[in-house]
Amino acid sequence: MKRIISGILVVCAVACIIAFSGCKKDKKEETGPALTMEQKLSGKWTLKTVTNTTDMFGNKNTRTDTYTAGDYFEFNSNGTVNIVEGSNTYNGKWKIENNKLYFSDTNYIDYTTGFTVPVISSNELQLYYVESNTFQTTEQKFVLSR
Repeated sequence: MKRIISGILVVCAVACIIAFSGCKKDKKEETGPALTMEQKLSGKWTLKTVTNTTDMFGNKNTRTDTYTAGDYFEFNSNGTVNIVEGSNTYNGKWKIENNKLYFSDTNYIDYTTGFTVPVISSNELQLYYVESNTFQTTEQKFVLSR
């Protein structure tokens, strides 16, 4: 009887060793620190669409313009920006402050309240601007891609 119990224990021990040696922990991919918004923005982004919406005294007008591969925003790591829209080129500066994107010296979209960035991924960027006063609300949404 002692021999049978010893044999059963040996078989159980071998089964456990085989079962547990077959299970491997998944290796986590090693990732570096999360990218800052400045790092995510840096580079060339192709302008896809710009939607302008104006609401004046309850009369709402929306216009969406589409662009070509030749229209782009290029955010340089030194804080300068090059914007090409059709035959127009705008050069200036950009910065991130309090999670908002500000442009300056472009003579194009230098809004003092800046843009919110509702979407930023490796291949999509959306910039959103809204301004209101007692007469009207103006919204702009820029959609860009890589």
